[in-house]
Amino acid sequence: MAARRDPLDSLWHLSAAASVTAGLLGLLAATLLVAIIFPQKPIGLAGAAAEQWLTAAANDFRGPGALLRGLGVFSVLDGLWLRLLLAGLAYHLLVRLAIEIPKVRRSVGRLRGGPVGIVVTCLAVLTALVGLLINDAGGWRAAGMALTPGETVPLPQAPGLRLHLTSLAGAEPQVVSSVVISRSVGSAHSLQAQSGRPARSGSLWLIQRATDVALKVKAQDRQGRPLRLQSLLTGGEAGPEIHVLFRPNQPEQAFAAASRNLSFRVISYPALPEQGINRPLFLAEAYRGEETTPFISQQFEDQAEMVVDGDLFTLRRDRYAVLEVLHLPGLAVLLAGGLLTLIGLGSLLGDRLSVRAG
Repeated sequence: MAARRDPLDSLWHLSAAASVTAGLLGLLAATLLVAIIFPQKPIGLAGAAAEQWLTAAANDFRGPGALLRGLGVFSVLDGLWLRLLLAGLAYHLLVRLAIEIPKVRRSVGRLRGGPVGIVVTCLAVLTALVGLLINDAGGWRAAGMALTPGETVPLPQAPGLRLHLTSLAGAEPQVVSSVVISRSVGSAHSLQAQSGRPARSGSLWLIQRATDVALKVKAQDRQGRPLRLQSLLTGGEAGPEIHVLFRPNQPEQAFAAASRNLSFRVISYPALPEQGINRPLFLAEAYRGEETTPFISQQFEDQAEMVVDGDLFTLRRDRYAVLEVLHLPGLAVLLAGGLLTLIGLGSLLGDRLSVRAG
């Protein structure tokens, strides 16, 4: 009568089976495929902003949108499922290591690289998982920052860290953003990024997501004193000098001088060929109170001055960049894991080929 195997021992070996490896990697590949196919909630977005983003994403898919949201399709990279999957994969790889390492000693004399390849591959994937864990614990992302040259914004994810856009150079689509990332006390990093070419300094990455047209506006009364202006764009600037940003598919923007009961509408045109104008230009209109007919209408390409009851409004063409900063402290560990994975897979492939040749 055959000896009965310990159930715990059977479970131990079952959890280390190659089929479990294939299953876990298949689930991970399917998860990442879903993340590629469907838009993903930006990591770090929370509260009302996250709710607004998820609602908009679900609405884009109309009927199935609510179901997809309920299944967590739009947040697979920032949800519990991926963490559980990666934890299960880490446990499985540790068990495989415990079983495969003794085989390495026995295979050395027989010049077999299979067990060595398995051990190296398991260590490599575990190293990559450690890199992901470091990024998850200590990394952060500051996205959607629209800056005009000369503007500085703090990075709330890292107290004391500031982002300053020094200049925008070149023409579309090769516009280069020159940026200084500095601490209130300490070092500063000068970076240059453009579309498709992020810049890096240590564990900091700078990505230029987009560039577009802006309008710099300032106002002063007849005595030369500044007048307060307010951009009517949601979240727009307010002060004696503002930048009006023309977002993609939003060629029309507005600002106001509330103390004068004035509002201004500005339209950005790439060209007006029907008028024989083949260069970008603006159309600016001024309105009083609740009137719907402008009392001033003016076209200009780069700069204009509008005088209203002795107040001077100066409008000048400018540009802005939408920037993103990533802090990835575990990236080096992640890349090391990727390199080790290639070495391990190469060892496994070499072993298979040598077995077939023999």
